[in-house]
This record gives sequence, structure tokens and C-alpha cells, in this order.
Amino acid sequence: MSNIARLSVTFITMFTIAILLASPCHADERTTTNRQTELRESPSASAKRVVSLLADADVVVIQRQSGWVRVETSGRAG
Repeated sequence: MSNIARLSVTFITMFTIAILLASPCHADERTTTNRQTELRESPSASAKRVVSLLADADVVVIQRQSGWVRVETSGRAG
């Protein structure tokens, strides 16, 4: 393999790793609730309530799905 080809492969590999490390899926989004909120087991208004969160409760966003947000707080998720 020529030096130019090795350099190209090295550059592409480093670029790919840099993009993956910069991806937002690797970072937790920390936020607070803006009102009292029912933390539920699944994304349904009829799902079992896990806990009631007060306004301004600290949460970590784990996943977003069809208008619902899965969060974690104080060791509980919902």
C-alpha cells in the first residue's frame, strides 16, 4: 500500500471516530420539569404511575419517542 493510500485510510478512520465521539447520543441531557408531572412506566396516559414529580424536579433525558420523553430521576425511570 502506498504512503498516500495509508494516509487516506488513517485520515478517514480518524474523521469517523471524531464524528462518533461528537454524536449527541453519547451525552445525557439534564433538565427540570416545568410543572408537576406524573412519571409513568410507559409512554401512555393510562400506564401505571411510577412517581409524581414536583415542578422544577431535576431529570435526565434518556430517550424521546413520539412526543413522550423517557427520563431518569433519583434512581427511577419512566
